[in-house]
Amino acid sequence: MTQSIAVFAEDSLLLEALLEAWQETDSLQAYTPVLISKEGSGNSCLFRNKAIAFHDLAECKQKTFALAMVLAADEEAKQWLQTLDCPVIGSANALADLDYEYFSDQEKGLLAVLQSPSIALQHVLGALECAHASATVLMPASYFGKPAVEELASQTVNLLNAKAVTASVFQQQLSFNVFPFAEKSFSTVLQQEWRKALPVSRSHINVLQAPVFHGMALQLNLELSKAYTLAQLLDQWRANQAIAIADADEDCSVMNAVQLDGAIQLGCVQLDEESSQQLSLWLAFDDVQLFARQGLISAAELLLKHHL
Repeated sequence: MTQSIAVFAEDSLLLEALLEAWQETDSLQAYTPVLISKEGSGNSCLFRNKAIAFHDLAECKQKTFALAMVLAADEEAKQWLQTLDCPVIGSANALADLDYEYFSDQEKGLLAVLQSPSIALQHVLGALECAHASATVLMPASYFGKPAVEELASQTVNLLNAKAVTASVFQQQLSFNVFPFAEKSFSTVLQQEWRKALPVSRSHINVLQAPVFHGMALQLNLELSKAYTLAQLLDQWRANQAIAIADADEDCSVMNAVQLDGAIQLGCVQLDEESSQQLSLWLAFDDVQLFARQGLISAAELLLKHHL
């Protein structure tokens, strides 16, 4: 029997990635998404070669769901989510202002799934213990959805053709520019995730808006709790199929990383000459695919296996 999973979302790159990953996941073949949006009916997207429509929340309040996924939700939706008997998963930003726990061994209630920078760092650390992490995060336009990607493209075309540039999604011109990330809470949420869900007791995070369409990068400086050799670190990373170690530092780029079919590019690795507990490295990845597949879909598989 086909069962339903509620998906609170707007038409977005993340929704497209989620539905694509869903169709490729054997354990989710018995489940069908019910798309719920504040925009209500009228829009649709493809799923299993068929158009599925968005629904207004009022149409769905009497339905029973095996699980709820939250990509974007307004206040009315968040109020209703708290009444559901099934597990509810989403990023900490999507579940903002709700009393959530981080998804690990929890199987019920409101559960925050790690965001893509945290997923990437989790793979890098593995069994390593980290006393302190300092990171500079470069955010893509795609974080703010299709309108942001379209604005960056339009600005670039206009600049190259000596035309006037306008900005509405961003606070200023993004094309050929870098500036502090607009959402001040993003770094706070990451610090919270690293402290509660990863073995990182202290962290300092700077977040910058970069002029790239999609794909995220982190420059990390880690203080490990004990000394490691470079060979030990490389052996651990090579054993992780989610990590693709760059052959050369020159290969490290967001453009190359988004072509790695969901893998996390790792490169520019350096151990401090005076202390083998001080480690710096570069990470880059397709943030949308990473969160959809290793965040939402992986959590959904585990919850549906144990909750039902």
